[in-house]
Amino acid sequence: MSIVHGTTTRRQTPMGRPRARNGVAASRVATSLADRVSQAGIAVVNGIRALAIVFLVLPLLVAAHQAFLPTVAFELLPKNGFTLRWFGVLFSEEFLSAVGVSFLIAVAATAISLVCGTLAALALARSSFRGREVVNMIFLSPMMIPPVVKGLSFVLYFAVIGVRPGLASLLLAHVVITLPYVIRVVYPCFYGLDRSLEEASRNLGATDVQTFWRITFPLIRPGVFAGAIFSLIMSIDDVGVSIFLITPDTTNMSVLLLTWANSVADNTLAAVSVTLVVVTLIVSTVVERWVGFDSLLGGIRR
Repeated sequence: MSIVHGTTTRRQTPMGRPRARNGVAASRVATSLADRVSQAGIAVVNGIRALAIVFLVLPLLVAAHQAFLPTVAFELLPKNGFTLRWFGVLFSEEFLSAVGVSFLIAVAATAISLVCGTLAALALARSSFRGREVVNMIFLSPMMIPPVVKGLSFVLYFAVIGVRPGLASLLLAHVVITLPYVIRVVYPCFYGLDRSLEEASRNLGATDVQTFWRITFPLIRPGVFAGAIFSLIMSIDDVGVSIFLITPDTTNMSVLLLTWANSVADNTLAAVSVTLVVVTLIVSTVVERWVGFDSLLGGIRR
């Protein structure tokens, strides 16, 4: 207390300022700690991403290196140099015949599956009847059945109806295999459509067929092309069903490669694998360069 001019005053101690400074310092420490944790998290994510890329790419690099080695033994720098002799199998009659069968069956099965699958998806999406979910489950059931079980079932069924193993039985089996993927991809596309566009088209005098091709199909085109891609991949890659239905004249590429894996002890499979990867990259690059995946799948851009 001090008395000045008859009045009493109390000395003020600056207690608020240290508390404010302590709060600012604590906030800075917390922010710095959060930044460090964020940076550590980003580093961990980048590390996992790099490991995933290495995990996916390393087998391709090893196969590519092995395809040019003169012997089966792995050598980083072979003494006798690299060779291209393993790629000669690509021009053999056996391999070219298998590739022709694979693409013939894949294209034919995809065409049939696209027509039947799109119509089935349209009926399931637009119609309301008892047992619709059961029908949908039956259409999609081949996706859930193991390939070996499907292969044995096809063999028994074709034996009962008198269809011999060959191109016809192989095509029918691949249609059954690929049809569920088309239905599964195209089916949701019909739910996002604006039905008023179709009604407006019919009111302007267009028939149902004209309305489908000019209004409906452009809207579901992304799903149709996606279904076609899935269908082609599943048909070309199938082994479990095809191995039960092929004949010596109708062996497809997947079954042939499996046979070589069990009987050929050289770098032939590595050469074929490298060729397939290169062909895939070339086709993808050409499609993206001249057509564009966005245009191919309906012109959808981010």
